[in-house]
Amino acid sequence: MSVHQKNKKKKSNTIIGVLILLIGISAVVLLMGYSYNQSRHYLSMFTKEKKSLAQPLYDRVMTLSDNTAYPANPDDVMDVYNAAYLLLYGDMILDEKLVDAVLKQQRKLFSTELLASNPYDTQMTELKRSLAYLTQMGVHVTAMEKKSALFEEDDRTKCSVRVTQTTSIFKQYYWLYSLKKDATDHRWKIVSWQATDENFNPMSV
Repeated sequence: MSVHQKNKKKKSNTIIGVLILLIGISAVVLLMGYSYNQSRHYLSMFTKEKKSLAQPLYDRVMTLSDNTAYPANPDDVMDVYNAAYLLLYGDMILDEKLVDAVLKQQRKLFSTELLASNPYDTQMTELKRSLAYLTQMGVHVTAMEKKSALFEEDDRTKCSVRVTQTTSIFKQYYWLYSLKKDATDHRWKIVSWQATDENFNPMSV
């Protein structure tokens, strides 16, 4: 190989190296720009103090789809439900449109019977009334902790999940959720819930 050819090859390799470097820098800049825009986007959606908590909850809830990414088991169903509950009642949301979006996602976890007995408009009205009251009292939900699902011995398509709800004034409430596996799409759906005592025994009416 002549000296001229060697210099030409060296120059070509240098140009390729520079191009690769420029592409790498551009990718980093684009990624940083995307991250910055995403951060600003979340800031407009959630309170500044709760953004770091709200963001992963929101991402978890909004990935729920009718066709894909549906929770595989009762515990996962309740994880998504609780994430939505914290977003709605945790004093996190700034954009009121998000309340509508999160509630609609949460309702995808409901059985057909529960959807029929708990219409969207009715639930939204009650939700707004509850939020207004909690805001007036200066109280919000800080945690939703579940215990693993308990399956019925004679019917493994039904189970219950116990949830402890904690508020900002350190008061706790206890709930028992009933779930069943849908006979049509074989997905676990929430059928009902009821208030209980601290041992998860149903409260007498």
